[in-house]
Amino acid sequence: MASITKRKNGIGYQGVLTIPGQEKRVQKWFYAKTKKDVAFLISEYGKNNDIAEYYFVENLTNPAKMKYIKIDKLNHETKELVQKYRPDLLDKTFTKDITFKELVAEWSNYKSKTNLEENSLHTYLVRIKSNLSCLYDTKIQNINEDVLEREYIRICEKFGFKRVLRVHKGIITSIFHYAYKKKYYKEYFIDKIDFKNIEKFDKTALKKIIDKENIYDEEYIPTSADIVKVINYSMQSELYKEVAIIAIMGAFFGLRQSEIMGIQLHDIDFKNSMLSIYKQVKRINGKLQFKYKMKTKDSARINAIPPEAQKYIKLYIDKVLKENMIFYGSDYRHDLALLVCKADGDFIAHSVVDDHWRKCLSSIPDLKYFSMHKLRHYHTSYVTKIQMPEKLMQQRLGHSNVKMTHHYMHVSPKDELKYINDMSLNS
Repeated sequence: MASITKRKNGIGYQGVLTIPGQEKRVQKWFYAKTKKDVAFLISEYGKNNDIAEYYFVENLTNPAKMKYIKIDKLNHETKELVQKYRPDLLDKTFTKDITFKELVAEWSNYKSKTNLEENSLHTYLVRIKSNLSCLYDTKIQNINEDVLEREYIRICEKFGFKRVLRVHKGIITSIFHYAYKKKYYKEYFIDKIDFKNIEKFDKTALKKIIDKENIYDEEYIPTSADIVKVINYSMQSELYKEVAIIAIMGAFFGLRQSEIMGIQLHDIDFKNSMLSIYKQVKRINGKLQFKYKMKTKDSARINAIPPEAQKYIKLYIDKVLKENMIFYGSDYRHDLALLVCKADGDFIAHSVVDDHWRKCLSSIPDLKYFSMHKLRHYHTSYVTKIQMPEKLMQQRLGHSNVKMTHHYMHVSPKDELKYINDMSLNS
């Protein structure tokens, strides 16, 4: 005998029905037909409630006499009920005949009502328009894992860096996850994409970009010698001088790129050896500007400045910024007082800094390539090596959770050796 709990809602009844033979109580939706106290019931189950069974339930308002009859096939009348109340459950692969562009518009409208920042959504839409507009006029029923795999490979060949691939993967996954939830697709085909195959193209393209024999190793953490090489080379170059200060601030403070670009000269207190970090540079509505809302609540912080970092920062200010101030005179953007900037003191785009970083490091002889973000890993590994307390490390990196700090910790085999050097089976 089935048991039922129910409550009235706007279109019928919603409740829980326990089906005999099933161990668990399953959430059900049912829609009342007023005639003869009979209800048409739609039972949803499966991992994502993506399987539907249909029943007629007699004596819905009298559980003692309630009976239910499973319907194996929808007739005209019952199909109309499903079409009216839950069209997404009809056995159709595509419940909407829309293009990818229309899907993106619908997804962005949905995302704008969530807690996603407006600037982030704008950035996502710009990326889609720049790199996936070729799919705009394609009907979504013609987009599958093979089509997206081809597009991922094209993006990898265009940019050559896994970071770019991860960003596009995240955006596309979000769009098609939304489409799947809306039942525009019958299956979640994103999981079928072979990213190992794509990464082969990624590494090949990257090798062309950095023009080196050694292919970029994602796991490689730079050494102190690597960072000194980058600083010295970029300071002497005419094109990549801002790379030097990026390397200095990343290595000595473990700052994120956007945090480094948000530092102004008055944030550096040489007298008390303190650096204030409380803003970033972001593109908002197409314009580069300061953003005072940090990545996490703990990202705003004050870090101690090591003596050697002071020496490097002062050298950069004297040799690069002050020379540019003299050269540009009244045209220099003294009002911004940026540490990382164009030659005239104005904001510099993240993409330009990324491009200069790649080209600069690829030009340095006998240097194994590493990404800008690996400086953050280097800093964490260094303060781990000198046994800085975890709480201080967490605060210095601006992490709200110490587990994230653990992710950045790396110990070299040489450091490990001093602990196990005396290991003996006779001890």
